[in-house]
Amino acid sequence: KIKMLSFIQPSFFNDFVSPFSRRRQFYQPREGIPYIFEDDSYWHVKTYLPDVHEDEFTASIVDNTLSMKWNDCKKIKHNGRIYESKKLFEESINLPDGITEDMMKVTWNNKFAIISITKPVEEENEQQKKKLKKNF
Repeated sequence: KIKMLSFIQPSFFNDFVSPFSRRRQFYQPREGIPYIFEDDSYWHVKTYLPDVHEDEFTASIVDNTLSMKWNDCKKIKHNGRIYESKKLFEESINLPDGITEDMMKVTWNNKFAIISITKPVEEENEQQKKKLKKNF
């Protein structure tokens, strides 16, 4: 018989295959759980919603809180019958001050709802830049 050491398992070797393997595994879409990332001018909230139609998803910003609501409809076929289950879900994310609903845009990519929120322009930084320009 061949005995395998307990610490040597397939997942143990996967960590040494590539230094980027963990980075690839970092974001795994989980249904209904928002993933937040940003670029230079936007915050993005990406949510995997495989059983949600675009018209059943709403997003709004009230009192510096992003609220997302959707109806999830699951269908299961068993022994020639179709069983259907609907449930209302809500998620909310706190936002910094000064974010309004007109700064938000909702798009769909395959089964992902992507909410893009424009980052506010910092007035202090602009005033400092103007002062620097005047000094030169």
